[in-house]
Amino acid sequence: MPLIASSDAEVFEVHGARFSSYVRPARGSDQLCAWRIEVPAGQKGAPHKPSREEVICCIDGELTIGDRRCAAGTLVVLEHGAVFGPLVAGERGALLFETWAGDPAPVPADKAGYQALLRERGIERLAPPRIIRPASAPGGRDRDPPSYG
Repeated sequence: MPLIASSDAEVFEVHGARFSSYVRPARGSDQLCAWRIEVPAGQKGAPHKPSREEVICCIDGELTIGDRRCAAGTLVVLEHGAVFGPLVAGERGALLFETWAGDPAPVPADKAGYQALLRERGIERLAPPRIIRPASAPGGRDRDPPSYG
């Protein structure tokens, strides 16, 4: 039974939020992923849909998903393929714990609109980073990267 201290988590700063990865296939799990996410006050995230079921627990602060307020202690189940958002952190921000199994690559809710926005702002969409998994890990996006076309 592995115990992972917060000091052992891999930390990523993305879209103004801080993601701490505790468990994911690139770190040796079969499919399970577990992340701690610190979202600053007022941070907004575009609507999107998960490529797998996900569970988000608001540990502290507040997050609004669409028109639903998620206070501390709220657990949200995001169904595979269901559009959710926009996400907006409350005035104190939000501390979240998120978990899922398999590839979590999100899919824009409005793919054509998303691509138009990128073109309009002169933004080039980069490919997902290559993740090197242990030989014992099952296949995933490192062996068959998703296409955001």
